[in-house]
Amino acid sequence: MKNIELLRQLLFFIQLTVQVEEFNMFSRERFVIIKNNLLLLSLLALFLGGCSNSIFENDTTITSIEILKFASTSPSPEEYRGQEGEVISVIKSKEEIKRLINSIERAEQESTESMNIALPNHLIIFKENENVILTLGYYPNISNEKDEFLDLNKDKIYITNALNLIQK
Repeated sequence: MKNIELLRQLLFFIQLTVQVEEFNMFSRERFVIIKNNLLLLSLLALFLGGCSNSIFENDTTITSIEILKFASTSPSPEEYRGQEGEVISVIKSKEEIKRLINSIERAEQESTESMNIALPNHLIIFKENENVILTLGYYPNISNEKDEFLDLNKDKIYITNALNLIQK
């Protein structure tokens, strides 16, 4: 959606530039330079949009985030898949939800394909109304004020600054 709006704005600017050229306010050489720069900017916008790290579909609206804690420090795969833990917090604030999503989308990423790591003892459950949209394992404040989020479906771990999602 952001890319479409950006392209609309660029097209409007191109049309405006063409109108200015029709009134001969710019020389032909300046018009060509501006047109080439606009083409370069639109290609750059498309490239950067393609590089986004969106963890949700564009039409998804997260309405709540549940933070679940497992009884054991390292839950079994069965406990983890079954989400057999206690909900210790629910985030419903739009600002907090946006902050968390933005942090994860801007996070440093690492592949977990060749890692042998223990399952985290926290789970973050993103919901749209009552529908579970995404579940990420959560390692709070692992090292150097960093949090880690484990996405088993994508074999990725997202590393963010400490978000303080749980109270100690």
